[in-house]
Amino acid sequence: MTSQIKLSIPTSAPNSPPTPERKRTAALPITLGKPREQLQLVGPSVPAQTSQRPPNPMAILIDLESEARACQKVSELRFAIVNSTRKLAPFDQALLLERQTATGRYKISLASSTQAVDRHGTLPRAIESFVNHPDRRETLGNGKIQRFNLAAGDTLTAMPEELAKLPFALWVPLSNHSIATHVLLALKEQDWDPAFESLIAPLAGAYGHALQALQPKPTASISHFRTFVSKKRVAVASMVMMAVLAFVPVPLTALAPAEIIASSPALITAPLDGVIQDILVAPGTIVEKDTILVRFSDTKTRNELELAVKARSVAEAKYFRVLQSAVSTSKDMQELSVAKAELAMAEADLAYAREMLARTELKATKPGLAIYSAKSDWIGKPVAIGERIMEIADPALTEIRVDVPVSDAIALKQGAPVSLFLDGDPLHAVAATIDRVSYRPSLTPDKQMVFKIAAKFNEPVDHRIGLRGTARLQGDSVTLGFYLFRRPMAFVRQKIGY
Repeated sequence: MTSQIKLSIPTSAPNSPPTPERKRTAALPITLGKPREQLQLVGPSVPAQTSQRPPNPMAILIDLESEARACQKVSELRFAIVNSTRKLAPFDQALLLERQTATGRYKISLASSTQAVDRHGTLPRAIESFVNHPDRRETLGNGKIQRFNLAAGDTLTAMPEELAKLPFALWVPLSNHSIATHVLLALKEQDWDPAFESLIAPLAGAYGHALQALQPKPTASISHFRTFVSKKRVAVASMVMMAVLAFVPVPLTALAPAEIIASSPALITAPLDGVIQDILVAPGTIVEKDTILVRFSDTKTRNELELAVKARSVAEAKYFRVLQSAVSTSKDMQELSVAKAELAMAEADLAYAREMLARTELKATKPGLAIYSAKSDWIGKPVAIGERIMEIADPALTEIRVDVPVSDAIALKQGAPVSLFLDGDPLHAVAATIDRVSYRPSLTPDKQMVFKIAAKFNEPVDHRIGLRGTARLQGDSVTLGFYLFRRPMAFVRQKIGY
């Protein structure tokens, strides 16, 4: 609080009688306060000063430095930088940018007159795009205060409306280092006076020192570790470790799609060329031996059987007629052998017709599980002789079929370990061993060349037939370097042929 002390100075001798002129005194008020405030003479002969002098920039600079030192948190200091600096540099909008250590890009952390920055707004995106442009990274990263016009030339491809109103920018790095971690970007509607560069430079150094002081300090052990572990030592140690690990032996493995299939199933194939009339069992049904499974359309075979029966009757009548007449004439004796042969051929045709009619019904050759796609896929479909229709398998006898693509083929031996990860239970592996490997690749229905590998389970499992998953096949041991670069080396070899 400002206090005033008035000193009364008499204008005549003390023994003189009091007169109005003697009562007049001169008052000298002295204001005690901040050293920047001016002394004022107040009295009847001195008029009071009504006008104020313009603010002193040095006094404002001292106030801002004191405010920065009084901040206890980094957030408080950030707020003071983007808002209080307006007292010294009258900007319209100020942004505080922080340099990311990992990417080296500047990111807006705070703006003046606001508590948070909308990272998806047009203004922040335009500013970050401008300062992080490769053509300006070296110019803005030299640690010097700079002035530039955002609207000049082709600096921004799509300058937002709010940025077009504030085109004049002042770039103020808040650090004494060559690469500033914090930068104050002040925007104005009018061009900046060059005098502001030298005026704001001391304040920028004070802000940088305050930011560095408020950053968390590493402990002594961490600081010693950072001093010992330099970038060069880390690079050398990494190269040595990679060279050593390149010769570590590891098993060569390959991943391929796999499926649980029946072991030694009975194949039910088409015995004739015909059309399937009906399938009498549903997929996944347990059937007994001699159970009728498939019935073909028998219209043609039944007609052929009737024709064969009639042809045999004709041949038999002819044979008996020739046989009776052969007793009386020698000419009929010569035709007897021909009639006998025609009768034998008719009987063979009749037997074949009866056999083909019997084949129109397919029966199970052994008990087991009927495995096929669906009835709708087969009913009314013409099939050829030998075409597979279904399988009859024992549910307790299963194995794994692995289709290894030619590009992933590795050297595999009988008895090599296999780990099956089912799609329904990918966290648990089912152990198996390779039983047989195909010598040549075959073409799958999806037009891919694969090697077919059969693996036996090490222990009995209750997984049903048809489950799919991914199998990991393990081959011989190789070095880690070969394991990691096997595919790139094969690709390069295929491309350049060397």
